[in-house]
Amino acid sequence: MKLPDRIDKIQDRSFLFFCTVLIITGTILIAGCISQVQSQSAGSTAVRTPLTITDIGKISENPRQYNGTSVSVRGKITLECASGCWFILKDETGTIYVTLSQDNFAIPQLQGQTVTAQGTVLVTNGDTTILANRVITDSRTYP
Repeated sequence: MKLPDRIDKIQDRSFLFFCTVLIITGTILIAGCISQVQSQSAGSTAVRTPLTITDIGKISENPRQYNGTSVSVRGKITLECASGCWFILKDETGTIYVTLSQDNFAIPQLQGQTVTAQGTVLVTNGDTTILANRVITDSRTYP
């Protein structure tokens, strides 16, 4: 085989390799863009159900009625443990003790801030507690 023929074969192989790499790279990029657009559009069109907030006073007035039920309460944190495992939540109708230790998570120091706590009401020895599984602030959800 002559040298010019070898150069042509090498150039043909290089061109094929370049085209293959280009096609694979383009496919990966397009697939990534499409999946990102789908996930963004799915998130923006999803219907969010508003939380039904229960007044703390209603729970305090009828603790046995709420015992074992899931609730969402909203209020200001007036006192909290240093490690963030419990807090006292106050709304315009009352105060309630909220514990996070049941689900083994903690929140940063949020005393004075308004939050929504979601969890289960538990009445033990006459004390009413919310075993929270989620705490929502204006900017973040825990856990």
